[in-house]
Amino acid sequence: MKTLKYISLMIITFLFVNCDSFIEEEPISVITSNSFWKTPADAQAGVIGAYDKLQQIYRSEFGEFIHWTDGRSDVVKAGQSDAASFTESVISNNLKPTTIGTDWSYLYQAINMANLALKNIPNINMDAAAKEKLLGEAYFIRAYSYFMAARVWGDVPLIIEAVDDSKVNLKPTRTARAVVLDQVRKDIESALSRVPASYGSPVSDRGRATTGVVSALKVDFLLWMARVENSGNTDLLAAANTAATLLANPMYTMVNNFKDIFTVKNNSETIWAIQYSLGSQESRNLGADTTPLAQGPYTGGKMYYQLSNKVINAYANAPATDLRAAATFVSFNGLGATNMCIKYIGSPGQGTQRNFDSNILIYRVGGMKLMYAEALNELGRTPEAIIQLDNVRNRAGLPGTVAVTQVEVRQAILDEKLVELPLEGSRWFTLVRSGRISQEVPNILTNVFNESSKLLWPISETSLRQNENLTQNGAYK
Repeated sequence: MKTLKYISLMIITFLFVNCDSFIEEEPISVITSNSFWKTPADAQAGVIGAYDKLQQIYRSEFGEFIHWTDGRSDVVKAGQSDAASFTESVISNNLKPTTIGTDWSYLYQAINMANLALKNIPNINMDAAAKEKLLGEAYFIRAYSYFMAARVWGDVPLIIEAVDDSKVNLKPTRTARAVVLDQVRKDIESALSRVPASYGSPVSDRGRATTGVVSALKVDFLLWMARVENSGNTDLLAAANTAATLLANPMYTMVNNFKDIFTVKNNSETIWAIQYSLGSQESRNLGADTTPLAQGPYTGGKMYYQLSNKVINAYANAPATDLRAAATFVSFNGLGATNMCIKYIGSPGQGTQRNFDSNILIYRVGGMKLMYAEALNELGRTPEAIIQLDNVRNRAGLPGTVAVTQVEVRQAILDEKLVELPLEGSRWFTLVRSGRISQEVPNILTNVFNESSKLLWPISETSLRQNENLTQNGAYK
């Protein structure tokens, strides 16, 4: 397991040939300040290397991303029997410093690569506009990484200076979450002022930081700040206004067929997706943790998570046949599981095998409409919130909501997210924002958590051992 000390190591990166090659090229070398950061191609490769570190969160065998997010929520239960001991520890919130998923190394590797880009790209002789775009992408990657880290662990080391000497052994202390989130806010604005609206290709426009992608992160961030960090209505209003502008962009529209969201890569519904192709390192991503390898009888491979009965029952109890159900899960008996998520089933492989090369959606229009509805409703603009909610419901083949009051609509939005977005990595954070953890995930109360840290992950035992300046979250001491 990699640990925090490896922030100081040189990052493996991707050689960048054209706008879309970052999902196809193999890692080629270790970079240092002496041998790298000399040419425009170096600048591009360095930034793409930072994206690669984010990709590895989704590519790893145990899929840290899903553990940090939906894995602790009410949308999943344990899947395959030989994986149950691990997934049950996440699902039951029986977390320990030795639990897989406590490792933050990929996030910090992405952060350090972004820091290296921000330090070195200004000194490269290259087109000024191209330079600004790459700097904007670096700010975005750092913002996203720290936003994830702060939500998962709370206080985390804040490192905004590049480490490009492998002999340096950093032993930082933890920084207050409020300070980290303030840096996230600054980085989002720095990114927005630099990234383009488009790079001119579907893969790059949906896989790299554009104004749309950064705006989606901004909405997510502002909702968290307003509802969790108590920053107030100013951030709520900014979230609503940013979402409105984003959704008015003709580049982003809901697709008519819900299944197309996941089977047609980089469609109009996609705002930001982690990109995968058969040529990118390995055909393994989140799909491998949620879908057995075999098509047809679905009897081979591994499956760590399946959809919870709560999700399946929500589809069954819909006022009309919910068109999302058929594109979300398949019922089968095998591997100790019954409700297999097929959002990331990938392309056909050899025989009945699957290639787990589906893109992993981070932000899409349907989810953004529900975040927009959330912001509007919390601002007291409930009739406007209902319009956004009904847009999502109508696309699914459902009538408009019967909810009317602010309280009713608040619950209706939460319920809609349950069936619109399972296993898309937003459910846990949605429940935290809504203050609904104890109601929707009551097993959080069955373990020994104190109030200040019960919603956080423990810090890796290895990180604590290698850095005596780190302290453990209170629930795990």
